[in-house]
Amino acid sequence: MARDALQKIPNVKALYGEEIENQRNYKKQSTDLQTLEVRFAHDVDFTLLILESPGSIAELGTFTQLRGIRERLIVLLSGRFYRAESYISRGPLSLLTRLNPNSVIYFDADNEDEMLDRVRYPLTFFKYAQYLHRFDYLKNTMFRYHPTMTNYSTYIKPIRNQYQMATTLISVLAGERPSYAELLLSSGLHPDQLNSALHGLYKAGKIEKVGSGRYRSVNGFADDLLEPFSSTAISKTRSKRLAAA
Repeated sequence: MARDALQKIPNVKALYGEEIENQRNYKKQSTDLQTLEVRFAHDVDFTLLILESPGSIAELGTFTQLRGIRERLIVLLSGRFYRAESYISRGPLSLLTRLNPNSVIYFDADNEDEMLDRVRYPLTFFKYAQYLHRFDYLKNTMFRYHPTMTNYSTYIKPIRNQYQMATTLISVLAGERPSYAELLLSSGLHPDQLNSALHGLYKAGKIEKVGSGRYRSVNGFADDLLEPFSSTAISKTRSKRLAAA
C-alpha cells in the first residue's frame, strides 16, 4: 500500500528488498541478502521499513546500527504499538527518533489516507534535496556515485534544516496568520523542529509575529525559500483551509 502511493508520484521508483537481486547492478554479487540490502540502502534516498514480520524486525536491528543508513531509515508500524514498553520501542525506535522525530511513523490501518500522507513526507524531503543540489547530493549520499562519500549526517543536516524552514513557511502561508499550535498540526514537525524552523525564519526576516502569538510571512509567495515548491499547490491548500475554517 505504501509503495503503491509512492509509485504514483513522478520520478519515483520503489522496490521491495527481495527484488534487489533482480537489479542490474546487483545481479552478479554473490553474497548474503543482508549484505546486499545494506549495500543497496547506501544507494537509495531512503529505506521505508514496514515493521510487521520477523524479517523486518531483523532488518531494523541491522539498519539502526549503521551510520549513513539509519539517518535515512523510515519505519512504519501500527499505532497499537505507540508508547509500547518493549525493547524495540526503547531500543532501535528510540534511537531513530532521537536522530529525526519524523523517522518513526505510527499509522491506523483503518485510515489509509492518513498513512499515505505521512509516507509522502520523507519522499518530499529527498526530492527537495535532489532538486537543490543535483549531482552534489547524489555523490555525497550514494555509494554508486562516490564510494568514499562524505559523512552522511554532516551533509544532510543543513538541507533538512532548510527544508523544515520551507515547510514551516508554507504552513504560515497556507494558514490565515496561524498560531503556534496550528503550525504544529499543519507542518507535521516535532516541536523541537518547529521551534528551530521558526527561529531560523524569524532571524532571516522571513516571518514576523502579529497579534497574539500568530505568524505572518514577510515576502509571501515571492520568498526565495519557496522556489522549489508549487505556488499553485500552496494557494490551493490555503483556500481549502480557509474554506474549512
